[in-house]
Amino acid sequence: MGQKLADIYAIIQNEGGMRARMRLAMMTGLPSQKAMETPDTVDLLDSFTSSYREIMLKDCPIR
Repeated sequence: MGQKLADIYAIIQNEGGMRARMRLAMMTGLPSQKAMETPDTVDLLDSFTSSYREIMLKDCPIR
């Protein structure tokens, strides 16, 4: 399943709080619960890491 996607959600929650987590969901179109059930694909990981970078203003530690 989407272990890397779920990990990105966990990291952004720890670093940016609920607001950053909600923003990630809005930007990617994939809520955290669905991220745990969705396979990690290259396109989704690109979307998540790009959104993470835009929200947190630094590179995502997961790739």
